[in-house]
Amino acid sequence: MMSFSKDNNSILYYSLDYLNVHDSKSVINISDQQFTSYFSITDKEAYSFGFAPFGSIQTKIKTDLQQFIAFEKSLCEKLDQQAVKKVRIRQPPFFYPSFIDPDWLVKVGYHVVTKDHLQYIDLHAHSKRMMHTMEKRKLHKLNQSHFTFKMESVDAIPEIHRFLSTCRQSAHLEINISLEKLLNLFLAFPNRYTAFTLRDNEHICSAVIMVEPVKEIAYYYLPGTHPDYKWISPMVLLLEKIINHYGKQNVGIIDLGLSSIDGIKQDGLFTFKQRMGAQSCESLVYEKML
Repeated sequence: MMSFSKDNNSILYYSLDYLNVHDSKSVINISDQQFTSYFSITDKEAYSFGFAPFGSIQTKIKTDLQQFIAFEKSLCEKLDQQAVKKVRIRQPPFFYPSFIDPDWLVKVGYHVVTKDHLQYIDLHAHSKRMMHTMEKRKLHKLNQSHFTFKMESVDAIPEIHRFLSTCRQSAHLEINISLEKLLNLFLAFPNRYTAFTLRDNEHICSAVIMVEPVKEIAYYYLPGTHPDYKWISPMVLLLEKIINHYGKQNVGIIDLGLSSIDGIKQDGLFTFKQRMGAQSCESLVYEKML
């Protein structure tokens, strides 16, 4: 619908290469000198952003509310030209830099329609002391086992994708990305996408695809544990190894993602992350009718 610019901003999800991997035909980019935004458009609804964990409007330079009001008016006019009747925005959690103040959305007529639970680990403040006693016991047993932690090469992605698909199927879910797209993302962003596994005699028992959407933040994108191994909780050891890995890199936050669906807390998932030392915050979806 509109052309994409390579230098819109530094976030991975708004980059030309990322959009080229996905079907960007249904995506509209609305930008000016101060702001940039991307919306997926389906059935007269514009959502920011359909190909990422969040969207919203990113600031390119220091700006103010009055400039945003003018931009948002122009944004709505452009969306109206695309026959859009409803605008929805998933605001990023507070620790992602260079996004608009969510209060600005309220000032131009948006309201919150979903309050999700999001969890994260602040690596600057994290220590093993923050882990729950139960997780410490599991970690002690796992450390005495023969599991092998590995940061995988791109050659292992087909195997890992099959593994994660199996994990999803065991929970009556589907993996949300094809093997072709996942491979293309690893090839397009070799320094942003990383696959970690915990193996039992070469068989994967837990795996995680991590993404670095911006500098200093790593996102827990695709985790999975084989149902045959859930009794021993290998993800405790894998996540601890991942925390240690990123603690040695120039990363300050591990974004563990949502622990709710449509605002309803997933108690087991939330408790696991909390016991691993995670903090929680809100992830809000805003809506406005045109």
